Amino acid sequence: MSVKVGIRIKLIILCVAALTSCRSDRSYELFSGSTWKPSEQLQAQGKGHVFMFLSPDCPLCHSFSNEFQALSRTYGDSLNFLAVLSGGYYSKDEIQHYIDSFSFTPPIILDPEFELAHELGARVTPDFVLTDRAMNVKYRGKLNDWAIGLSRKKIRGDSTYLEWAIHDLLGGRPVRIPETAAVGCILEYPND
Repeated sequence: MSVKVGIRIKLIILCVAALTSCRSDRSYELFSGSTWKPSEQLQAQGKGHVFMFLSPDCPLCHSFSNEFQALSRTYGDSLNFLAVLSGGYYSKDEIQHYIDSFSFTPPIILDPEFELAHELGARVTPDFVLTDRAMNVKYRGKLNDWAIGLSRKKIRGDSTYLEWAIHDLLGGRPVRIPETAAVGCILEYPND
């Protein structure tokens, strides 16, 4: 192996290590009061993550809450299912009302500074993001094709994009549709 190739390999390893540590050093408060730290998840037994970015008052979040929980029950042994509430717009009572109204059981990550939303590229609620265990985004977008606009919906969704991506990830295959344009309430990033 030439010296140049050896140096390139070392640089690549250092860059990957730096990216991983940036992602894994953060910790996030959960609505329950405990914390969620990606670095702890990196050490979990091969589990990836499925995130649902939500807003308690978003009608589409209401509509997709039960389907997200159904996926969690089906694939929860293989993947971590978490909801993300970005921004500080909602009171604890509003969040608890959402949890109670939909019997919502996935942990809710509080992301007041939009750090996780920015890192994962979320744009609307609900936006669904599937990552591998190292937090590399494998899919981002719609849960399915039921909602085709804010006020336009099909009778039922035919294309289950998120579930297809889960099957591909768990099957060790590249995700065939890595991104769809999510429909929903705009995430109100500061200074946008």
